[in-house]
Amino acid sequence: MAGLINPAKEIKTRIGKAKIYLNKRQAVRCMAELLGAVKIHIACQKKLVGAEKIEIEYTLDELMSGLSALPELQPYLPEPLSYKRGCERAAFGRMIEVLKRISKDLENGGAEEDPEEVEARRKRNALLDRMEEFLLKGDQMMVAACIKKLVDESGGDSYVLMDVAERYYRAHDWRSVLQYALEAIRKNPKEMRAYKLAINAHRFLSEYDEALGLYKKAISVFGHHPNIYVNLAKLYQEWGKLKPAFDAARMTLRLDPDNDEAQQLAVTLARSLGVPWPGAGTATVAPAGAAAQSDDAENGAPATGTASAPSV
Repeated sequence: MAGLINPAKEIKTRIGKAKIYLNKRQAVRCMAELLGAVKIHIACQKKLVGAEKIEIEYTLDELMSGLSALPELQPYLPEPLSYKRGCERAAFGRMIEVLKRISKDLENGGAEEDPEEVEARRKRNALLDRMEEFLLKGDQMMVAACIKKLVDESGGDSYVLMDVAERYYRAHDWRSVLQYALEAIRKNPKEMRAYKLAINAHRFLSEYDEALGLYKKAISVFGHHPNIYVNLAKLYQEWGKLKPAFDAARMTLRLDPDNDEAQQLAVTLARSLGVPWPGAGTATVAPAGAAAQSDDAENGAPATGTASAPSV
């Protein structure tokens, strides 16, 4: 393991797979990939440095938080999973124990869950499916009835609120996305999916001040991370605020000098501003209000039509 030529690349590959499984709510597969990533991280720590290490550790914590929010894992997690620098072995050990318990339950014919909890989850998923069907039909009265039942039965759990927000997102109902995503943030300030969807909704509504406020909140919660700053640069660019966009792109490159997206943004913005920058020439900045393109799969809420979702 310690002999890996590029451990960071292998970790990122496993993290990418873990994100896909998390978005599909395949908890065991997600945790297996996450375990592989943490194992390499432990064995090759001296090879992980600078912005690359920061990005990996940030994403590991995000994934563990996402796993902890999965209802099917609640019986196995008396306390949420979390990543802390220097405590990688403890996190690794916790995930191993959880997988052992799940494996044992499967061998015994099923998880040691309360039958009422299993039935509640089944009903919740069925209600979400019905809600989406009514939403597509335009039956707002039945949509509201489904949501009321979901919220009442879950006690307003942030994960359920995000499920509702994601279905509104697919329907391009940005106001409703904001209603439920912002409530999810209020309930759980570390719910990364909620920031992504709420920021996207504000951007599609051209509400840039509100989107900026959420970026600032995300920085206060998650710290200075290149993924946040590169998307902040795109927000400013759409908004027509080229100097702040350029500053955010430069900040991204301070945190992650190899960030190609930030470098391309910096070149484009430097050309428009007429300031010196390696590789800058003549280019046209995207008009204010243009929706940014990014990976919808990462936030678990793929858009239809032309809408797409930038990561926080």
